[in-house]
Amino acid sequence: MINKICKAIISKMIFIISAFVFLPAIPVSAHTAVIDIPEDISGYTAVPIDAQMYSLLRPDFGDIRLYDSGGNAVPYFIHTLRTPADGTAADKVYPLAKSDSFVKNGALYIDFALAGEYSSDIRASGMALVCGPGSFAVSAQINGSYDGLVWTYICDENIYSVETAEKLSISFSEPQKYTHYRIRLSNGRTVPQITGAELRFREDIPDGIKITSSCDIEYTAEEDGKNTVIRLPSAKNMIVDRFIIETDDMFSRSVSYPGGSQIIRRLDFDGETISDTEIKPGNTKIPENFTLNIYNGDDAPINIKGIKAVYYENYIIFKTPSPPCRLEFGDPELLPPVYDIENYKDEILSRPLAFSDFSDISVSETPEPGHRFNSRLIFNISVCAAAALLIALIVAALKRTGKSNG
Repeated sequence: MINKICKAIISKMIFIISAFVFLPAIPVSAHTAVIDIPEDISGYTAVPIDAQMYSLLRPDFGDIRLYDSGGNAVPYFIHTLRTPADGTAADKVYPLAKSDSFVKNGALYIDFALAGEYSSDIRASGMALVCGPGSFAVSAQINGSYDGLVWTYICDENIYSVETAEKLSISFSEPQKYTHYRIRLSNGRTVPQITGAELRFREDIPDGIKITSSCDIEYTAEEDGKNTVIRLPSAKNMIVDRFIIETDDMFSRSVSYPGGSQIIRRLDFDGETISDTEIKPGNTKIPENFTLNIYNGDDAPINIKGIKAVYYENYIIFKTPSPPCRLEFGDPELLPPVYDIENYKDEILSRPLAFSDFSDISVSETPEPGHRFNSRLIFNISVCAAAALLIALIVAALKRTGKSNG
């Protein structure tokens, strides 16, 4: 009798457990992107995280998963450039010698050349200027040349020295190898007296790696008493070098943010515009609740036309698989992966890398933690309930058997 009851109960348990074992997996909603990998490349590939992906990632980037064409996981590591707070730190410094200066079409040009002779190309990730006394704020255009005759545009950068701050360093978005550099300044009364310059290079930048990129940032601006509160949701998880406020208004105001404050200004004196609307949050990863607070006093709020972010690149680096290669991200409950490739990344970074980009980025709605269907939890609860039921039925059967025998 007992054997028959046990067999019946066990068969029912097997049926219940099998139903959950063979239950189709509930897919976790995640964002996806395709990596464009040419057919003829091998070795290791570096892909910069796309600007639109940052706010969808977890702060630790532990939700990133790569898969090859067969659906197999591809190990990777993330290379983040060092971000010195003052933007001037360098592993190598190369002095520049002033070679010429002249005025043309209302602008002042100052030419520099490498002060010494070198047996190999000199790579530069930025330039630092030495200026004489006096306050100024001016836009500088930087050009490079290999012979001092043919010049190639590199970048524009605001430089200034005022009562409350100084910025005499210029960062390049990617390393340059020119031997001559030309600085073009507007020829006004606030033009600085540049007396010297030097190139700087950070050793952690492999060939082909971009240091920074820029993009337009989504923002909201609300008036709160005498303050304008700006929220920047799409900048979340970016390591931002600077935000740039785009406006045609004239002002000089204090702006505060977590960890600091500064003055931003856009002024017009005798037809000359002095513009310094860059906000430098300290090269930290932007948190979700980050805000900029502009104090307006009794003045009207600034008419903001847009906000740009200049941010440091993060590269996903992996051994090149057979294409196509797919990336998934956005799962809030995944544990960060642990791959061996992290242990020999310095060796990988010392060798030439292939570069690629994302395409077909697909964004889906990711469920919040605790609000998804957890089949494993339900399975475990069902097994425990079935085991408890089995024990109760066996005990009851034993009691009935004991009574009938008595």
